[in-house]
Amino acid sequence: MASGMTWGRGFFRLWALGALLWICGIGWLKFEAIAAFAVPPPMPPGPCREVGSDATALQIAQCDALQRARRRRETHEAAQAATLALAPPLALLALGFAIRWVGAGFRPPRA
Repeated sequence: MASGMTWGRGFFRLWALGALLWICGIGWLKFEAIAAFAVPPPMPPGPCREVGSDATALQIAQCDALQRARRRRETHEAAQAATLALAPPLALLALGFAIRWVGAGFRPPRA
């Protein structure tokens, strides 16, 4: 086993721990948005609840449009949460690889 410190392995482990904490933190903060996407809550009381077999085509169309708009909003919020959770750790990983690549250019060639 080498006695020297392995900087690359140490920084990767630090990144992995930071990424895990970041993703868990965003999941905790955005839990409601993620849960609403996974399991949509029931429709709130209102005219759509009262639409029955005697509903007009306009009432049914309005309720369908309301439900589609609500689902789109939930999907958008869940996508935002996923982007916020994953983009910063992946950008930091890419930055680390870029710095490593640049640093490798300054090393003398091996004989």
